[in-house]
Amino acid sequence: IQDLLPDEVVPPSTGALLEVMGTLIDAKDPYTGGHSRRVAHLAAVTAGILGLDTRVQGSARAAGHLHDLGKLAIPLRLLTKTTVLDPSEIQRIRGHTTGGARTLTRIPLLRHLAAGARYHHERWDGQGYPEGLSREHIPIIPRILSVCDSYDAMTSARAYRNARTHRQAMEEIRDSSGSQFDPSIVEAFLAVPEETFRDLRRGSAALKESERARERAQREVASLDFPASA
Repeated sequence: IQDLLPDEVVPPSTGALLEVMGTLIDAKDPYTGGHSRRVAHLAAVTAGILGLDTRVQGSARAAGHLHDLGKLAIPLRLLTKTTVLDPSEIQRIRGHTTGGARTLTRIPLLRHLAAGARYHHERWDGQGYPEGLSREHIPIIPRILSVCDSYDAMTSARAYRNARTHRQAMEEIRDSSGSQFDPSIVEAFLAVPEETFRDLRRGSAALKESERARERAQREVASLDFPASA
């Protein structure tokens, strides 16, 4: 076994681990590939535009990677359902907020990210979930995640609808300022450079092409007619 190990084993960085965890979360739902990575990047950029210090920017990025952690416990049939969800199914999906927060709270190094998981579906007007918090009662990082998560959800295709364009999503976020979203965060998000969104879209396209190539290779291997072993 020692011959298979490299001369030096370098521990993965925190950023690399968060990327891996975010990728595992996104892999649960085939319609959201790269979602956590994009939300993480947009959250960090938005925090910087707001003038928050680098520590908060780093926490916003980390929370973006893990905000949907609780979806790992949600059945795929619910995440990809194309028909109307019944009340019990809605509650099950909404439970990903508290479930993810519960998991993060149990991990000392990640405990500070639990608020991002728990509160990123709260609304500025108090009509969100799981607790119906409003305005500044919602911690700053979940308020940032709420905008970034909504933008990426709108511009990504889902099982039950097509993706909106960048412009359509930005207009909807602007229209929801003061109701769903914190107005100051909407202002900062609308100031994110266009190049940032273009880079994210290019990265997503490259990721999808890589996934398609891997699937093609898997199908080709599966179709090979190997001789039976002696």
